[in-house]
Amino acid sequence: MKDYHKILEVSKTASLEEIKKAYKKLALKYHPDKNPNSEEKFKEINEAYEFLTKGNQTSKFHKEFRHETFYVIQHHLTLSFENIIHGFKKEIKLSFDKSCQECEGIGKIPDKANKCQFCKGTGKKYIPVNGFNFVTQCPSCSGTGSSRLNTCKACQGVGSFIVEDTFFADIPPGVSVPINAEFQSKNMKLRVICRISINNNSQYKIQDHNLVIKKKFNVFDFILGKTVSIETPYGKKEVVLDKNNINRIVIGNHGIPILQTPKKGDLIIECEHNVPEFNSEQLEKLKEFIK
Repeated sequence: MKDYHKILEVSKTASLEEIKKAYKKLALKYHPDKNPNSEEKFKEINEAYEFLTKGNQTSKFHKEFRHETFYVIQHHLTLSFENIIHGFKKEIKLSFDKSCQECEGIGKIPDKANKCQFCKGTGKKYIPVNGFNFVTQCPSCSGTGSSRLNTCKACQGVGSFIVEDTFFADIPPGVSVPINAEFQSKNMKLRVICRISINNNSQYKIQDHNLVIKKKFNVFDFILGKTVSIETPYGKKEVVLDKNNINRIVIGNHGIPILQTPKKGDLIIECEHNVPEFNSEQLEKLKEFIK
């Protein structure tokens, strides 16, 4: 099968407008009236234009790629905080509309016995512009070549089918979000463009690969150098409080994993201090101690 995108010098994901623009440019360049020896090239350009604009090849769910047909859909996947920390592996179900191939998504099939009288069944209209003929679809039959359309029996006139499939999402720990990832479905030739985001319902604030949390401490625990147990995303961690650093505790390698490395960011604890209440006797002793 010919690579029609290459013939028109456009990418595989080119929009309809980009295809039309490229066609007009090449048609002017290789028109036989301008270049007598380029008749075959001109025919090839027209063939490519007809193929990419008349069928489903430029539709949202259908692309011509590497000489095979792939259906492309978008899917949104929301990860939890735990998924970002530990990764995510799950088979996900999909349900989407697939364009009917019999009627090319129209829901109607041209009646070949009733040719359009305006275009004589070609479905084309030739428009002369500055000595050149541009090809467009017939306005009378909308490019079908027929004056009568019958309901498509394959899809009962709907133009599409509801199709179900699955894909396996394997997302490593530490993936940066939001991000687009591509997967392939299990049963069909289906490319799934997955938009991944996070629903951070945890107590941690995410800053790059670091995690930040606020926690209250007794100020005297710092003075006494007390050992406390702090909950982290990876379990409890014993920490000795430092009287020289009472506003911030940093636990290294306990943040979000860094992709393709064994490292993690830091867990940063912003300290808030509780000052205990003293009775008069305790307060007098504290004053004496400070003196």
